[in-house]
Amino acid sequence: MTLLVSGCSFTYGDELDNIEEERWSTHLGKLLNMEVINVAKPGNSNKAIWRSVKEQLLNQNDITHLLVLWSALERVEILNLDYHHQYDLQSGESIQELSNNFRSPNPFTQMSPARLDVYPFRLLKEQMQTYYNELYSHEGAILDSFFYMKDVYNTCAMLGIEPYGGVFHQAVNYSIAKTFTKTRLKNYGDRLIRIHGKYKDMLDGFDDKQKIGMVEHNQDDAFSRPRPQYLSFNEFTETHKYEKKPGGHPGPEAHKGYAEYLFEEIFNNG
Repeated sequence: MTLLVSGCSFTYGDELDNIEEERWSTHLGKLLNMEVINVAKPGNSNKAIWRSVKEQLLNQNDITHLLVLWSALERVEILNLDYHHQYDLQSGESIQELSNNFRSPNPFTQMSPARLDVYPFRLLKEQMQTYYNELYSHEGAILDSFFYMKDVYNTCAMLGIEPYGGVFHQAVNYSIAKTFTKTRLKNYGDRLIRIHGKYKDMLDGFDDKQKIGMVEHNQDDAFSRPRPQYLSFNEFTETHKYEKKPGGHPGPEAHKGYAEYLFEEIFNNG
């Protein structure tokens, strides 16, 4: 049996000293007595996560289980040939800077508002600021991300694979809650109400074990803090007061603890 895992830096194991051995997916694989394929990458957008999972599901015939911790909604994936003049298939699996040159084996770039002042992402700062200020909408990001989730889980159902999933961080919930407050629904009227209905239909169609860290918020209070049935990795880390690394990622004890939590609450509970 093989467990396929995808997500962003929290699932990749960013800032761990020994990523392969210390990340939660390795611990969970041992608890489940399963082989593990971890295709997570730091900074992954939900489109990148969706693509990485679909590629594996359609090309690997030994996958029996899937677990995805979906990423921040505002992250987007772009492919810009001018920007990727340093695109290099021989550069290895990780982003590299050699002789002050950005080199990557992946032609896609994962962008977010938080990265626009960081090299090499700032090479496209002006264009991406225009995109986020004039074209991007959080409503669209929500619908895109939830479609990716639905498509992955439906694909698993067709292939006879057990799918589990959720969000890596409780901030994803808060951003959705602020998008669909009663005030905004009233101000934007039918347009936003229909969008909220599409989002809600997809969320309600997920199994509880496909909603890790996800919860329906009180529309009267976007900053309410309802506790989800199953905790996201970040919320689990903070609830149990595990150490975080300087960059904000969970440390090795949190990874081990979260694997045990997932095993007991998600995989071993009915």
